[in-house]
Amino acid sequence: DQNEGTDPKTTTTDSQVLDEVEISATGDVVRGTIVSESDGGEDDVASTTMITAEAFRMAASNGDAQALRQYMEVKPELSFVADENGWLPFHEASLNGHYECVKIFLEQGAVDVNIRTSYGEGATALWWAMQQGFGDDSQVVQLLQDAGGMKIGPHHPRADTTKGHAAVSFVADDIRTAAYAGDNDKIEEYLAQRPDWVNEPDENGWAAIHECVREGHVSTLILLVERGGDFNARTGANHDAWSPLAMARDILGEDHEMVRVLRQLGALDLRP
Repeated sequence: DQNEGTDPKTTTTDSQVLDEVEISATGDVVRGTIVSESDGGEDDVASTTMITAEAFRMAASNGDAQALRQYMEVKPELSFVADENGWLPFHEASLNGHYECVKIFLEQGAVDVNIRTSYGEGATALWWAMQQGFGDDSQVVQLLQDAGGMKIGPHHPRADTTKGHAAVSFVADDIRTAAYAGDNDKIEEYLAQRPDWVNEPDENGWAAIHECVREGHVSTLILLVERGGDFNARTGANHDAWSPLAMARDILGEDHEMVRVLRQLGALDLRP
């Protein structure tokens, strides 16, 4: 199966169609399927077929840009209907490298380019496309990157930090120090050897992501998130204090780029 790993996919059939679903005003992803009844018209795609979320997803997955554009005109809200694994049609198109379909979603403003699978716990479209082998020179990757797409993988719990790794000449605090300084080269060097330390906190619950956020290093934030950094990690010895977004709002102010990027990632404002 092409959607392997943290986002296992199963097939939905038309027999599983629900009577109705509700799309929130904010465009939140919901589970379910919408059926569009025919309202006549020789050229109306709805006049010859029932438009279901499954048909919408299949058009995106198969790269049928013509059908997708027609469906979008009749039922654009189907862009926000995820399958049972939290995959949107946009993710399907990106995973399979269907440039024209991805372009339709982005041109229509139908989705956030960095919306993640598994209802926010999975990966972004760019991550999935690159996992499938589409490189920086491919059309679909360039399109996603030009739209502000970030390569953010699925969230994994912090790994065991003591087993299965060769000895290194640095400690986790060096990663936090590099994040505080916005030294991305050093962070890359350290995480190449100890990727499991990306979320390693000090005794006060401060991880590298908190250090870069309070200093306003946006590029460092993005790097850490791409390497598995938890953008909702909380400070405090019991991890019950400030999240990066709460910290950014209080220290840097609402208008700072850091706040905008964290909101785009779906970060939460968590406080003691």
